[in-house]
Amino acid sequence: MKKILYSAFALSLIACSDSANNTPEATATVQEATADCNYTYIADSTTFQWTGYKTTAKIPVKGTFDSIIVAVKEGSSSNSIQAAIQNLEFSIPVNSVNSNNPDRDYKLLNRFFGSMDKTANLTGFVSKLDGNDQNGSIEISINMNGMSQIMTASYAVTDNKFDVVGSLDLLNWKAANAVSSLNDVCKVLHTGADGISKTWNQVGISFSIAFSEDCK
Repeated sequence: MKKILYSAFALSLIACSDSANNTPEATATVQEATADCNYTYIADSTTFQWTGYKTTAKIPVKGTFDSIIVAVKEGSSSNSIQAAIQNLEFSIPVNSVNSNNPDRDYKLLNRFFGSMDKTANLTGFVSKLDGNDQNGSIEISINMNGMSQIMTASYAVTDNKFDVVGSLDLLNWKAANAVSSLNDVCKVLHTGADGISKTWNQVGISFSIAFSEDCK
């Protein structure tokens, strides 16, 4: 994956191949930090993956984005990793989609994202955390197809790395036309042994973000 701009964080889509933006105050229910420590996001530390699905057998197709821009909303460090996560907001240019297949990337950009409204960039922020300093649930506000909706996922913290695993339903962003458009151009490649062509509206999301720790 190419160098991620400033920092990295992220989000979503479907793939084909044969092989938002107001930022309200985030809320959280987390345990207080037990030590006097500051946590700062490590630039270029993030790994990110989306997983789309094709055919009725739900065959996975994976990819990422080459450019994920993250900005810190307030200050450069926080007294917990959870607080540091809530202090980030992201923007992802959709033309940086990378599934390791140029033909598939062209279809994703022009037929999938191209069927959406106001989606040159995917933007968002963490709107809520509910858990402790080891694990819990996270809500991410994502702006796509001209609207902001929430993706709910789970998180785990290990060795100052914040790992997230979840799934979003594109229908929550009223993106049925984008899914249908992609399936039309991928009709043969998304047809399984049962003769049915299908592109799933669920997209798996996973990412990992690392923080430096400075304790007194």
